[in-house]
Amino acid sequence: MMRAPLLAMALSLCACEGERGVPSASAPVESPPRQPEPESRVPRGQAPRILVQRIAISFAGNVRGLKTLRPRDEAEKLAKSLLDRVRGGADFIRLRDEYSDDRVEGSATANGPYIFCNFGVEHRLRPDGVSELPRENLYRSVADVAFGLKPGEIGLAEYDAELCPHGWDVLLRLK
Repeated sequence: MMRAPLLAMALSLCACEGERGVPSASAPVESPPRQPEPESRVPRGQAPRILVQRIAISFAGNVRGLKTLRPRDEAEKLAKSLLDRVRGGADFIRLRDEYSDDRVEGSATANGPYIFCNFGVEHRLRPDGVSELPRENLYRSVADVAFGLKPGEIGLAEYDAELCPHGWDVLLRLK
C-alpha cells in the first residue's frame, strides 16, 4: 500500500522544514520588516487643522501701522475683560467687531475665521476667503494656545515681546 511511504515522506518533510529555511511549527515566525512611516510633525493629540476666531488687542507703539492710542496696561485689562465676558456668554463676534485690532478694511480675510495648519501640514489657498496659516508662521504663544483648545473653548494668548509681540489674542476654537 502506498499510504505508509507517503505518510513517512510527509513527516520527514515536516521535520526538516526548519533546516530548509521554511519555518517549522516550533520555529518562530518573523514578520517582514516594516517600511518606516513618514514621521508626522503634528504633536500627539492635536488636530492637523483647526478653525479659529480671534480678538486681537494691541497697544500704542507695538504694531507698526496700527493706529491705536491704548496704553499697554489698558490693553491687557481689555483683553482679560473680553475673555471673561466671552466665557460668561457674551457674543464673541460682536465683541470682535467692536474691539479687535485685526480689522483691515476691504480685506476678505480680516477678522477671520482662520484655519491654522499644524506642523508639517500643507496650507492651501482657498476660494472661500478663509485664510490657511501654517503654524510655523504664527506667533508661538498664539499657536500653542489655539492648538491646545478643544472646539468651543476660549483661551488667551498673552503679550510677550518674543512669543506674542503684537499684544493679546482672545481665541475661540470653532472646529
